[in-house]
Amino acid sequence: MKLKNKGNKGITLVALVITIIILIILAGISIASLSGENGLLGKTIKAAEEHNKSAAKEALSLKLSAILLDKNGDKDLSYLNDMTIEGYNVEVSNIGRIVTMTKDKKSYQFFIDSEYNVTELGEVSATTGSGSSGQSQGEVKDYTDNLLYKVNFKELLESTDEKITKVGTETGIEVDETNTYATFDGASGIVVDESIIEGLKENYTIKGTTTKTMTLWYRTKNESYPDENFLVSLGAPNGPLEGSGVGCGILFQLNQLNFGVGGINGSLFVPLAKAFDKSWHFMVGIFEEGNTIRGYVDNVEFSKKTNWNTKGSAFSIGFYCKNIPYYYEGDLADVRIYSSALSDEQVNQLYQYGKQNLKGK
Repeated sequence: MKLKNKGNKGITLVALVITIIILIILAGISIASLSGENGLLGKTIKAAEEHNKSAAKEALSLKLSAILLDKNGDKDLSYLNDMTIEGYNVEVSNIGRIVTMTKDKKSYQFFIDSEYNVTELGEVSATTGSGSSGQSQGEVKDYTDNLLYKVNFKELLESTDEKITKVGTETGIEVDETNTYATFDGASGIVVDESIIEGLKENYTIKGTTTKTMTLWYRTKNESYPDENFLVSLGAPNGPLEGSGVGCGILFQLNQLNFGVGGINGSLFVPLAKAFDKSWHFMVGIFEEGNTIRGYVDNVEFSKKTNWNTKGSAFSIGFYCKNIPYYYEGDLADVRIYSSALSDEQVNQLYQYGKQNLKGK
């Protein structure tokens, strides 16, 4: 009997140890499920933070709307600079319609349209100074992954290749001594045949709805554009953007910035009070497969669902349409085409790189 009892006690002790181990494992699993970013506790904290951010943005938006209403539609928004709203310092960007509010290293941005409606642009890092990507500036570097074509103005103007055409005034485009930017006289342009661009990237075509990105810096000579003036365009037989939904480009139209896709209804218009302030501005037009346009103005994003299709054609710079030409007057720099849709972070890299490259120009 004693031997039997000892055996039972041994079995009971083993069972107890196993039970304790199982409880410890279960407790560990429970704690793990609660803690961590993806745990229940982490998700709860994240949800609370998102709620607080949303509430903060809404409160700031309402306060800003009230101030705009009180000013009774004052077109010059500079009075907002250095103002404090709910403890947030206010700054109006150099493109005139983007308002940034900053407090405790957190910033929120709002877009004010021509009717003085306030639209939230999301949270951004206070270290960037602009943009909706939330990416800090970090190392300033060029972004060249998936770069399909980068304009070299000096080479284009000196070229005798029949696939590169100078349109309008023969001497109407001048390049600065460092070949950083070109100045257009409002009566001249350059057309690069599509075969040159397609030849730079195997198995890629600029035709159809293949995703592509166009980027550039511009500095206009005019204070406004009453008609159409094209910075760059790509996509239709007798001039890019010919026909509804055909082609894509970046242009001034109806005195606004337009990420065009052929026809006013499909285009993405961005009304900016200081688009023609004779300062350098960074433009990115992303034409995504799936019929979406994303446009960036000085690192701030706008987007629209629409139809577009580049049915073949050359890449036009500072010019549109041979039959009824529209020309651009001003400076262009760092004009590029990418064979992919750039991300917020990649756009920010190009923006910071361009600011450094054009400093003092």
